[in-house]
Amino acid sequence: MNSKKTLLILAGGLGSRYKGLKQIDGILDNGSPILEYSLYDALEAGFSKMVVVVNRLIPQSYIDRLNIISGKADFELHWVYQEKENFLPPDFDFSQREKPWGTGHAVLCAKNVVQEPFVMINADDFYGKEAYQLAAEEIDMHISGAQFGMAAYPVGTTLSGNGNVARGICTLDAENYLVKIEEQTSIRKEGNLIMYTEKGKDTEIDPDALIFYEFFHFSSEYF
Repeated sequence: MNSKKTLLILAGGLGSRYKGLKQIDGILDNGSPILEYSLYDALEAGFSKMVVVVNRLIPQSYIDRLNIISGKADFELHWVYQEKENFLPPDFDFSQREKPWGTGHAVLCAKNVVQEPFVMINADDFYGKEAYQLAAEEIDMHISGAQFGMAAYPVGTTLSGNGNVARGICTLDAENYLVKIEEQTSIRKEGNLIMYTEKGKDTEIDPDALIFYEFFHFSSEYF
């Protein structure tokens, strides 16, 4: 089975800690941001439709750039704006809300343009081509109804040399089904050890412990 597959890229964050729109900042001399490398890896794995959820601060120049790439590489591209009022009750008061809503709302904003199995990623995280290849295989063989899958990474491969990172530590059962995800915001290297601090207590983590990196794949029935 070789079903149509969508890559849903969440790029609607305001970059308040980064102090800029990191989802479109180039990381090499060619000016390509991380999300373009994700597009390339997904295309190689058989994804043919891309949906990008953005905020109104994304400059038209970047939208034009990606539209040109879409034309040259011949893939379907859709832009979705994450408006604060989307999919909320009509009488809901969000007048004091400054930032966009979170991940769940961002995905929901794409409901009207995603009608096929899809992978959800963050625009500013790099996942590697193997994640897309494995997700494509899972979608073709297993994903239907309320099922979903997640790519997990050994925590030791995701650390920064520039301080603490926040990661969701996964607990799996004996058959590799996900039981829970617990976020820790102070994961760091201390010598040869990996540690985090919770309620004033330091805890060591095995370098091979699996963490959540915001890479899910769903059937379209998810919505």
